Amino acid sequence: MNLIITPDQVTNCNKCKWVPRTDLKPRWGTTTVLNKQIMIIGESPGCGSKTEDYDEETFQQDYEHAFRSNLVAKFLNKVLLPLHMNIDDVFMTNLVKCAHGDTRPEQRTIDNCKLYTYIQMDMCKPKAIILLGKTPIQHFTPYTSIISNHSTVYTKKYSFICSAHPSYWTRQTFKEQHYLEKMLTESVKKVLEE
Repeated sequence: MNLIITPDQVTNCNKCKWVPRTDLKPRWGTTTVLNKQIMIIGESPGCGSKTEDYDEETFQQDYEHAFRSNLVAKFLNKVLLPLHMNIDDVFMTNLVKCAHGDTRPEQRTIDNCKLYTYIQMDMCKPKAIILLGKTPIQHFTPYTSIISNHSTVYTKKYSFICSAHPSYWTRQTFKEQHYLEKMLTESVKKVLEE
């Protein structure tokens, strides 16, 4: 039997009792439409995740706008453009559904959130899952080194494509950035064509 969750179940989550509710706002992902070929899993939400004094629909719109204008979106559009796709063609979510400021999420937070992500994966049934950064890579492919296996595809139930976080890419020279983007594009293309 397949489990189903809704965006409301995620945004109303209160599993992490040790985190004050005023400090975070759980996020489902970038869209409620899950029939995407590509799913992207980051560590945790960045901007736009703090609790604000306005309704949920406005909050989700602000979150999606922040995503479309941030570093990750710019990076992903460069990777997806040669495939005639853009960030509207993917579903992006995070292993941890709440922002945790400048600190990495604790293991107990990951443990509380991971079921949501696994259910999203089963609901989405993507051909390719891009893991952005150390935390999701270590969670889903624990024996993978980010640098030595950059953009390598691992297939179990899903095809995982490991990638350094976009903030790593921005510290590289333009030539290195272009090479890494091309590698990731080729990895995604290969999985989509299988």
